Amino acid sequence: MPKFTTKETAAALRKHLRATWPTVKFSVRCERGTGSAWLRVAWVDGPTNTQAQGEWFGFQGAQFNGMTDSYDQLDDHLVCTNPAELPEVRSYSCDGINGERTFTDDAVRTTVRQLMNENTWLSAAFAVEGIDPEALTYNTLHRSASMLTLEPVAGCRTWVNRCPANPYDLGIAITSALSITDFTTAHTGTAHPLTYPTPPKGTPP
Repeated sequence: MPKFTTKETAAALRKHLRATWPTVKFSVRCERGTGSAWLRVAWVDGPTNTQAQGEWFGFQGAQFNGMTDSYDQLDDHLVCTNPAELPEVRSYSCDGINGERTFTDDAVRTTVRQLMNENTWLSAAFAVEGIDPEALTYNTLHRSASMLTLEPVAGCRTWVNRCPANPYDLGIAITSALSITDFTTAHTGTAHPLTYPTPPKGTPP
């Protein structure tokens, strides 16, 4: 039974992710120091964090258990690398995987346009605050769009699962929309359909 070192596991995972999403560039590196048995995966736009986790979980050999403050060993994995051959059992030396997803300015603007199409009051809200939606970048979301405060509405957490309960601002809302958007579905990205039932304070309906 092949036993993969952490470095070999990183190489195998990198190859798998690039085969799964050929248009997305993934960086897979070993962590350092006491976390040297961990891997870090980084990518831009591409699939959601949940989608990527679904692919990389199979490369973990252990999982941290917060209840016991220790690691639980996971079962070895049955892997088929060649359809013409029998699958093989692999053992991966990886205690956990961290993901780091970042976004291009184009992805931010694509998402903002989608939200504006679905929420007609957003154009007026941007105009009131003097914000050019086509000039927004990921780094400026929480400086510009955060000026637009959203009224808390019951049930909002069902469509923005990463948004805090109260209060909301548009910067956080756009960031949440980005986090659940799969940008591999089209070259320009397809934003998840989100709706904001209540306009920001002081914004005309």
